[in-house]
Amino acid sequence: MIKLTEIDFESIDSTNEEAKRNIAQYPHGTVLYTNTQTAGKGRLGRTWTSPPDKNIYMSIVIKNDDLSPHCVNSYVQIASLAIYETLKQHQIQDLRIKWPNDVLVGDAKIAGILCEGIFEQNKMTALIIGAGLNINMTYGDLKNLGRPATSLLLETSIPWNRSSLKEEVLGHFKRFYDLYHRNAKDISEAWINAAQVRDKTVLFTDDKGHSYLGKVHGFSQDGAIMIDSSGTILVFHTGELTIKN
Repeated sequence: MIKLTEIDFESIDSTNEEAKRNIAQYPHGTVLYTNTQTAGKGRLGRTWTSPPDKNIYMSIVIKNDDLSPHCVNSYVQIASLAIYETLKQHQIQDLRIKWPNDVLVGDAKIAGILCEGIFEQNKMTALIIGAGLNINMTYGDLKNLGRPATSLLLETSIPWNRSSLKEEVLGHFKRFYDLYHRNAKDISEAWINAAQVRDKTVLFTDDKGHSYLGKVHGFSQDGAIMIDSSGTILVFHTGELTIKN
């Protein structure tokens, strides 16, 4: 099982950026955690709002594994499942994972994952897994984001202890990390169940804007999603997935 060692910051631009800047000094299993980010970021260059004393902002450094760009999706699955299971154990309702990197309550985002690779001579030598989880944000904190978002405080009407939740997420991360290295297929099955896409019609849009209607067939060994569209199995490493009613 992976050993995680935490380094805490009061304020930083971004835990992912700090990990990338000083990757040589952060060994495998380092967890960078901060109370606030001044330049938090999400997927596709989006801003991740990171006020102090409210949420969980952290990054995990992966180095010892046989890394490649095609394995990134598997680590996104591990991290999103860790957050999903933590919230599920606290009986948060209407919870699901949305491809490729979000955890939702209903249609509102409560957490997100951002994985970034470090390359030397065209070889991936490290992977940074960034995670943000909205804990004690109020409606006022979230109303101007421009997209549906929520927090544990809004879902339960009670404040939450960030430190204990962080330890729960990291504990689940270690469990799913170990499961992935024993049998990657089990992670894919767990993700399909958490995403609630089994036997459902989905619309998949690739990075070029092309859309495909079909059903989730499963995942490849490197975590790529497979869509059965009219009997043809299509494989994607990136894109957007929407469940159709």
